[in-house]
Amino acid sequence: MKDSELIQKVHSGNKGAVGIIIEQYYEDIYHVCLYMVQTEEDAYDIAQETFLKFMK
Repeated sequence: MKDSELIQKVHSGNKGAVGIIIEQYYEDIYHVCLYMVQTEEDAYDIAQETFLKFMK
């Protein structure tokens, strides 16, 4: 399934689509955050905030 289709499903309230997006992108987003802040704890927090904002 394409990302655009998943995003449409998220906007329509499909929680399964949210899970798929998190599974696909969490590790990449976490690694970018870790590169930027250099501490695992901060990178974890920022990655979580990223997904929370996405879900809003």
